[in-house]
Amino acid sequence: MKPTLTNLNDVLLGLLGAGAQVIGVVASWQEHLEWGMRVASLLVGIAVGVVTIISLRRRSK
Repeated sequence: MKPTLTNLNDVLLGLLGAGAQVIGVVASWQEHLEWGMRVASLLVGIAVGVVTIISLRRRSK
């Protein structure tokens, strides 16, 4: 069975509907996601600082 324009249109509308649901969830959880990203970036920054300090101490010995 060859795909027709109508079938393609239905598939695109389905994908658009699924994408709208995902955007709705992200929008409603935006504050929580932002908080999590800030905490994660803080932890990464601390880890980089610790590794840098360890590296500098090893070089000075």
